[in-house]
Amino acid sequence: MSFKLKDLQEIAEAKAKEYGKEKDYDCLPTTLLAINDALKEVDDVNYADQTVLKAASSLSMGFGAYDAPCGAVTAGSIAIGLKYGTSDVGDQATSAYARRRSREWMEWFKYYRYGSYNCFDLRGKPPVFDNCVSFCAQSAAKLVDILTEGNPKVTR
Repeated sequence: MSFKLKDLQEIAEAKAKEYGKEKDYDCLPTTLLAINDALKEVDDVNYADQTVLKAASSLSMGFGAYDAPCGAVTAGSIAIGLKYGTSDVGDQATSAYARRRSREWMEWFKYYRYGSYNCFDLRGKPPVFDNCVSFCAQSAAKLVDILTEGNPKVTR
């Protein structure tokens, strides 16, 4: 069975809007859950594993509302690590590849899309949390593209 990239991206965007706006979830779990929903048929990685969500729960809203990277950015790096990383701490080559992919993701977010990956910069002052849903939806769609590169089940 084959899936169109555009269709998977649309699922990710719709799910991010559902989780972020309708369910009022924070940015980081919203993005991970949306990615997981979009890719569950094409990928064996569980991006919404309960351990992952628990570990990530303190990182939403700029590393716990501490004026740091947006939760959607952090979610992307977590997802990239789950897909391309390793649990073998001695496997430097795989770790280096995952770091490079994460850096590419962060550069896309900051330099090609939003001008910053800092949560406070993106939300503005006073905070405009409606912007967060848009960041999550667009990030989830881009991450679906990144996470399905080379996947034979996905047509581009």
